[in-house]
Parts: sequence; structure tokens; C-alpha cells
Amino acid sequence: MNPSRILVVEDDSALAQALSDTLSLSGYEVLRASDGEQALARLDRETVDMVLSDVQMRPMDGRALLRNL
Repeated sequence: MNPSRILVVEDDSALAQALSDTLSLSGYEVLRASDGEQALARLDRETVDMVLSDVQMRPMDGRALLRNL
């Protein structure tokens, strides 16, 4: 069985690393993006099962990212 793929969208690199490590240890395949625009670009190239996003980011916040998804 293939692990679920989760895209973590977080502009705080330490928090993104902590989330990624925790999810990886739980058996998920983790992709990362540092903002909403980078997340959308990544999603144009790759398929994921879930997006876990920060809300307060720049230049595109999590709410705008959700509207675009």
C-alpha cells in the first residue's frame, strides 16, 4: 500500500520541518512548500491526498490558497 501524500505549506522553516518529521514518522510521504504560490506551482506538477496549510503567510495566505484549490 502506498502512503498518503501530504503537502505541508508553512513559511516558518522550523515548524515545517517539525510537521514534516512527525508526518513522515507516522508513515506519510511529505512534500513541502513555503507559501501559497509555491504550493500551487507544486500541485500543478504533483498529486497529493491532503494539503496542510498555515493561514498567515505572504504573499498568498492560507485562505487564498484554499480558494484556489
